[in-house]
Amino acid sequence: MPPFEPAYEVMKLIDKHLLREYLVPLCFCLIGFSMLYVVSGLFNDAGDFFKAGVRPGALLRFYGYYILAYADRSNIAFPVMVMPVCLLVAALYSLTRLTRQNELTAMRASGISSLRLMCPFVAVAVAFGCLAAIIQEVAAPYATRRVDDFRREEVGKAPNMVRVIESFKYRNPAACRTWRIARMDLDNPRELTGVQVTVERSARGGISRLVRITADKAEWRDGRWFFQNVREQRFDKDDQPDGPASVLAEGSLEMAALTESPEDFVFVADRTNLEKYASSVTILRCLERYGGGTGPDVVRAKVDAHLRLAMPWVCVVAVLLGIPAGARGGRQGVLAGVVLALALFLAFYAGIYACAFLGKTGVLAPWFSAWVSNVVFFVVGAVLVLRMS
Repeated sequence: MPPFEPAYEVMKLIDKHLLREYLVPLCFCLIGFSMLYVVSGLFNDAGDFFKAGVRPGALLRFYGYYILAYADRSNIAFPVMVMPVCLLVAALYSLTRLTRQNELTAMRASGISSLRLMCPFVAVAVAFGCLAAIIQEVAAPYATRRVDDFRREEVGKAPNMVRVIESFKYRNPAACRTWRIARMDLDNPRELTGVQVTVERSARGGISRLVRITADKAEWRDGRWFFQNVREQRFDKDDQPDGPASVLAEGSLEMAALTESPEDFVFVADRTNLEKYASSVTILRCLERYGGGTGPDVVRAKVDAHLRLAMPWVCVVAVLLGIPAGARGGRQGVLAGVVLALALFLAFYAGIYACAFLGKTGVLAPWFSAWVSNVVFFVVGAVLVLRMS
């Protein structure tokens, strides 16, 4: 047997033990906070659900979405808000317990470095950060829409939203194109009815038409538009029709030159709901393409979108701040470490919202205001962890 195998087996057992000590209180924290959140939601909505006669099965589905959706009056998902707190509390509890029982001291005495012992805690933090990012960007927008749909359809409590827009106009000044859409369903903007796309050219004294393309239907597939029953009308330099309209295709025709996406249309037609139901990446892309410059609303939206991208990684920062505090030796040392960790964590959150405020007022760049606190306190936590060795 190679000489490194016994050490590997020992480390495997130690890692399993540390993970068990950490994950058990972490699960209890997550379950406890989730139950409190659901119970508070029941207090607010139980009367409305009872009057509407909502079935138990539908109620269970609603609260499944409710837990994943954005927290009330926030654009941050509830799990993303609660995970860092749970990770910090569980790290402080488990490491304090291991320190008081002298288990960490015994492991260090056997030649294992403090940094190596903390690897399972950091690995859990990174895994939860990735999970939080997936929830924030993928699950939360969908769950929020389902929660609003449930409240509107089953209870009639949410405001009615216009789902179908008729005679919609969209202009892309960078590409000199104007879209006119006869009918667009905001829930399914990938299928359009009655589409007219006008390609323009600059002319002395204004803009004139170059070509107008009309189609009965348009469908967005694999990142490209496909038009049905396509007709083309060209115009001369005097903006007059240059001959009769010609038929380009009776069936489906790919329109690779049209780079506008369904999200661009939704952003213009229903920007409030796009910011609520779309991912941060989609919002930032739409703001760059059709954000209207650097107005206050655009800056606010950019800060909020970057903040949504940054918040999941608070999980890693929270654990880095908690590890040195929980692993300090002695009763007085542990108490002082816990107080320091909680103070740093509160300062971290204060820094997040203070920088976000400065970003929304234009003092800081939107991306910088959302990420600077993460970077600063990540460095602080990493330095504190490295000093343990």
